[in-house]
Amino acid sequence: MIGTNDIRMLNNEVIDSYADTYMQTISSLTDKKIYLFSILPRQFNNDNADINEKISLLNSKIKGLLSNYPKVVYIDVYDEFIDGEHINYQYYSDGLHLNAYGYEILSYYLLKTTS
Repeated sequence: MIGTNDIRMLNNEVIDSYADTYMQTISSLTDKKIYLFSILPRQFNNDNADINEKISLLNSKIKGLLSNYPKVVYIDVYDEFIDGEHINYQYYSDGLHLNAYGYEILSYYLLKTTS
């Protein structure tokens, strides 16, 4: 689970190259199989109003690249963590970092995928 820290600086001109670099970085891990969660929505201090639109678009770009990375298993949980136009606050401690309940949800989806 990576990718949210620099997302504030992402714009439409670089999103394709960002997605490529993101997937190349993930696939450079030496594991035989990699479980990759979608980038989660966020609403942190100073986030632009369109932050989750950018995240959703980036997740779409990443999904479009998955066929090139057979060892990556993508776990799309974005919709679970968003409630309409806002994050589902019950899963977050501060709009960016998950709380214990948020991590339980991630664990549930990981176990569901691996079993």
